[in-house]
Amino acid sequence: MADGNWTISERVPVRFTGGRARTGPATLGQTNMVRSVGIDDPAGSNARLIWEVPAGVDVARLASVVTTLLLRHDSLRTTFPEAGRQSVAGEGSLEMSVYEADDAYACADDVAPRLRAIRFDPATELPVRASVITSHGVPAGLILILCHTAVDAASQSILRREVTALLTGEELPPPAATQPVDLGETEQTPAGQRRIASALRYWDDLLSTTPQAMFAVPGVGPTDWMLPRLTLRSTTAAPALARIADRTGAGRATVVLAALCALIGRRLGVRTAVVAMLAANRLLPHLTDYVGTISQDALMSAELDVATFDELVGRIRDRSLAAYRRSTFDSVALWNIIDGVAARRGTHWARDCVFNDLTGLGQGSGPADVTDSAIRLEWLPAEAMPTRLMVWAVRLDDEVELSVLADPGCLSTAEVEAFGSAIIRLIVEAADQDIDLASSSVVASLEPVVRGDGWYLSDRCWIELAAVRQLLDDVLDGRPNLVVAVPDPAFGHRLVCYVTGDHVAAERIHADCVAALEMRPSAMAPHHYVLCSQAPADVTDVTAWQSLAVAERTGRAEPKVTVRPAN
Repeated sequence: MADGNWTISERVPVRFTGGRARTGPATLGQTNMVRSVGIDDPAGSNARLIWEVPAGVDVARLASVVTTLLLRHDSLRTTFPEAGRQSVAGEGSLEMSVYEADDAYACADDVAPRLRAIRFDPATELPVRASVITSHGVPAGLILILCHTAVDAASQSILRREVTALLTGEELPPPAATQPVDLGETEQTPAGQRRIASALRYWDDLLSTTPQAMFAVPGVGPTDWMLPRLTLRSTTAAPALARIADRTGAGRATVVLAALCALIGRRLGVRTAVVAMLAANRLLPHLTDYVGTISQDALMSAELDVATFDELVGRIRDRSLAAYRRSTFDSVALWNIIDGVAARRGTHWARDCVFNDLTGLGQGSGPADVTDSAIRLEWLPAEAMPTRLMVWAVRLDDEVELSVLADPGCLSTAEVEAFGSAIIRLIVEAADQDIDLASSSVVASLEPVVRGDGWYLSDRCWIELAAVRQLLDDVLDGRPNLVVAVPDPAFGHRLVCYVTGDHVAAERIHADCVAALEMRPSAMAPHHYVLCSQAPADVTDVTAWQSLAVAERTGRAEPKVTVRPAN
């Protein structure tokens, strides 16, 4: 088989035998990823690891390396034949394709993305694809594509180290004692279930009370989730970050997160920063070298009503610790909570802002250049990420290295560069003393979004009345209606929809509105519906609608007649 400047010269069977065959409950992380890999773009969710092959290592030796990994780590031999259960194969095989090319690097750049873009079937397929790149018959590269059901970022780091050691002839330490079936059984114990229940209560509370979207701003709509990646590097910020961490007692990543939140507040005009942080969940010693997917979201919400940067760092530290403690949860139960909150509030939770601390994984771009005091920027190709803004803390030692991935529909190229640079500049500005955020030249350098007439705060969410009206028009398919925003002491502004129909129609309209909210960050379902005997001649006349009103309903599952006046 040939394509471009390479051919598949052979397909080598990689067999493993002697492993322990096991079945048991799927872990929380596995259950979450089984669901995700069936939905998310595989080009973004599948992991890609590539190694240069040292001289003298042949294809048979590479097959042996893959076999060693398979036998060390149960997660690489695990499938999910039924919901909530995992099955670990004791023996089996996979096929390793050998790609022959004159230019091994160009071949790897071509082949790896193709293989990564192929979706795994967690029910029947081992979560590993192995390939070798040869040039003139000599192995030059080893590629592993791994399903997210088998590895998270920390696991990938472990596999990188192990393969590097095996390729150079080093002996590996014994594998981690805890394997996925062990963890799954632990999670099912009473103590494990109490921890999960606590996490779900925490999420329920935050989802019920925080803004539904950070990027409820003019002009933001549907996206393809392809986010260009900007890498920023600064050696000047490194000692500044260390001084702030020492002064506040917070971790360096927490300081970066605080800077991010300050700038989110400024740029997006929000009073609360809601950020999903990726939690490694590896604090316990028996999980340090665990290969499997245990990373889950830790949801943090922090009010931004503080005067100084150090105060903000302290608040972010407290809120993030609370979030990390509740980052082990049943994803199926969580999605039920998300759906329940959506129906109750009439909102759609948008995982708009994500922060990922990768500093323990050794993924920096290279040695720090201490002679260069400028912030060095490099744009990398877009990656599939289901969020509007993601910030990676890649390195925070003798150099600060961040990656900022942003939806082009939310932030232009110039705005991403300004935003990412501002994170670093704010750290430098706060290096020697606490600073007043209202007086910060760095914070002030970001232009805030402008929300004009027709924008309201409702139930702590920014909404645009025009977007809500468009939502109702789409759901009702031309049926006459009128939505108005009414000042309300509880919600800030209450959304009232005038429409014809009965209480059953109200419930159906509300359910259809909630179902249609995805990709509409500035829309929200009405808080209640005024049911009218008919539509007035002038459908924009709220007084005319009121004269035809016969009942009011919330549209929620337990319909309640509201006694508050319509305006």
